[in-house]
Amino acid sequence: MPAIPNSTSPLAGDPTPPQTGHADSAAREQRYKTLVDKIAAHRQGTGPAPTAAELEQCEEDAAFTQAMGRLLAGTSLPG
Repeated sequence: MPAIPNSTSPLAGDPTPPQTGHADSAAREQRYKTLVDKIAAHRQGTGPAPTAAELEQCEEDAAFTQAMGRLLAGTSLPG
């Protein structure tokens, strides 16, 4: 089972995901907020644990956000 990210942020320690200006950024931000709320509720014993699919989607969103940040900053992507 994937590790559950800390409750402050599953995205590289930032309290909020960086804005990339991409059309899907609002959807990614909403998924992030939903996941953080679900993790917090689970840790407090008031809700279910996030599913593997939710955690995987968060990882994909984080990778996309990082790649967009690198592209917008003009740095190369790892390859």
